[in-house]
Amino acid sequence: MIYSTASVNRADSYNWVVPAGATITNGQGTSIITVSYGPSFVGGSMTVTASEMLAEQVLFVQEMLLLMYSQPLQLL
Repeated sequence: MIYSTASVNRADSYNWVVPAGATITNGQGTSIITVSYGPSFVGGSMTVTASEMLAEQVLFVQEMLLLMYSQPLQLL
């Protein structure tokens, strides 16, 4: 699964944190990551923090809630 956040002006680093059972397989440090999910994943929060390292300043924090459904959703 691919996730992204809007590019933040002056940001030179993005730190992503994913919940237990999820693994960042590509893109840590950038505004776009690829995440894989193992059988132990049950949901949780994923956060991304955009920082300007030279100024040691946090520019942006975004949190997303990830949910795992045991059955496919049924559209009416």
